[in-house]
Amino acid sequence: MHSRADVPADPSGLGPFRFGSSRFGSATTSGALPAFVKKGLYTGRHGSPGEGMRKTLWYLIAGTRGGKNRARIIHSLSDRPRNANQLADDLDLDYNTVRYHLDMLTDHAVLETSGDDYGKMYFLTDRFEHHRDTFERVTENME
Repeated sequence: MHSRADVPADPSGLGPFRFGSSRFGSATTSGALPAFVKKGLYTGRHGSPGEGMRKTLWYLIAGTRGGKNRARIIHSLSDRPRNANQLADDLDLDYNTVRYHLDMLTDHAVLETSGDDYGKMYFLTDRFEHHRDTFERVTENME
């Protein structure tokens, strides 16, 4: 096993997790991982990329308090794309609550957007659609 002193210095200053100038950013020399790795959007050599989405869906829907509302939002967007105001009206939820859940679902690659702030439309991602069966299993197991 090598000690930190035995490891040659990385002139980029990015340490072992160098992702260059990709849209994902880069890690610091402290060994911090990019957000997309922490959120399970990239699983590296262990497991398949689909495993990350399955875990993400279990976490977002069954593992947290807001899971029921997130599931309702996903079901509503399955019919057609909507903006945050339309979702708040359709689901009888506070607008800020809907925005919070939309941000969570977008950050975890379940939703994607089109348009700008007020009229921003939310769509289910192709990645989510590929794992819809997992979503259905998760919602069947909810209390």
